[in-house]
Amino acid sequence: MLEPHPETALAAAWIALADDADARRSLDDYLGRLRFVHPRIDGDGLRALGLPPGPAYGRLLTELREGWLDGEIKTESEERQRVDLFLEAGAGGETPAGRA
Repeated sequence: MLEPHPETALAAAWIALADDADARRSLDDYLGRLRFVHPRIDGDGLRALGLPPGPAYGRLLTELREGWLDGEIKTESEERQRVDLFLEAGAGGETPAGRA
């Protein structure tokens, strides 16, 4: 939810939320750690696995990032398993997690 907003806007929100410790803690967590979480694999890696460039890249990379952020993916091996499931599903409109 915070990703599309510029860092300066988030910093301003942090200042404005002086009375909300929970909101500030969430902003701190995003600015200090979560915004830097990304899948280990990238487009080059997906291409090397045989996935042709296209919209599936964005869907898969988004799903992988969400998996890391949600704690569903904790290791590169688990990420690779998720990629393999995606490829086995045909990389079509539906991903293994049911997201399009």
